[in-house]
Amino acid sequence: MRDRAGPDDFGADFDTDAAREEARAVLGMSEEDLPDDVRIARRGDESFLLTEDYVLGRLTVELDDDGDGYRVTSVVVELPDGPETFELELEPS
Repeated sequence: MRDRAGPDDFGADFDTDAAREEARAVLGMSEEDLPDDVRIARRGDESFLLTEDYVLGRLTVELDDDGDGYRVTSVVVELPDGPETFELELEPS
């Protein structure tokens, strides 16, 4: 019989720091350059329905038009201790 991971083992081998870096890396990225496995929750004023399953490392982004196209302004990464959100810091004009 195989050992099963219990609730306390959820994500024990998951590289949280690498997932956070991957999330930060997509901030400011154009929609065209996003990897295929990134989910889009919002594009401008249009919000999309998403599944409620939890997938460690999955990135879900929000896109806003910067005048040259849509870019990632917010990203949520699913981590063992819960989702974490990163937002693009805009420089003051």
